[in-house]
Amino acid sequence: MKHVRRPPNVTPNLWGIRDIANRDIRGVMLHETRSGSPEIEDGSSAENWFGSPANARGGNPPTWCSMTEVLIWEMGDQVIYTDHRNQYAAWTAGWGEFYTGTWPAGKFYIQIEIAHGTGVEPYNPTQLDSVAQLVAEYSIEYKFPLVKIPFLYQTENPKPRGIATHKDSANGKKLGKTDPGSAFPWSEFLRITEDYAQPPNEPTLEERMENAERYLAGLNEAQWYHQSGGAKARHNTPRPE
Repeated sequence: MKHVRRPPNVTPNLWGIRDIANRDIRGVMLHETRSGSPEIEDGSSAENWFGSPANARGGNPPTWCSMTEVLIWEMGDQVIYTDHRNQYAAWTAGWGEFYTGTWPAGKFYIQIEIAHGTGVEPYNPTQLDSVAQLVAEYSIEYKFPLVKIPFLYQTENPKPRGIATHKDSANGKKLGKTDPGSAFPWSEFLRITEDYAQPPNEPTLEERMENAERYLAGLNEAQWYHQSGGAKARHNTPRPE
């Protein structure tokens, strides 16, 4: 499966995102599109919706819209990532249950939207693997643990590090959100994510000794080649033992 990372094909509706200046990333927050459409349609439709002028409400000019930083869906033999996290901070999850005394989740948690038609159908294994790989990358880059945050009250200081969901947040409670849904396989997801976050296996002592022997043998060969006058003389020069 080929992974394709690209900016959105549409110009993001800037009412729904904020400047990334002074942004302190504490983790990620998972969402699902849940439009009822198949994944391949849901992903491209969501991408178009994020750039639609109709995707705004409240105020004059409008000050809120549905938006995300990373949208992931499978299309044919590709997994598509639309990513503008380095340009904007999405307002997919804003202030807490009460505005006073709360902080906006979108400012501190990278918002990841998973194309998933309903809240009850099984998640696509390939897509789940792709989300796990991405979250593992972010955990290394931003130094947050791969643990699920039980509930994000959005009043905590310091702000908890880890993996949040829209459902288990004060903003989600206020808006009645349930994503990423009851079908999201948390145990499997965390296991895969942990695997991706592991550093490469260190070579054993035996492997290191074998590598050193090969290196010294190659060095010895190079010295003999140089001292014997190169390619013209190598057939007439006895090799070192």
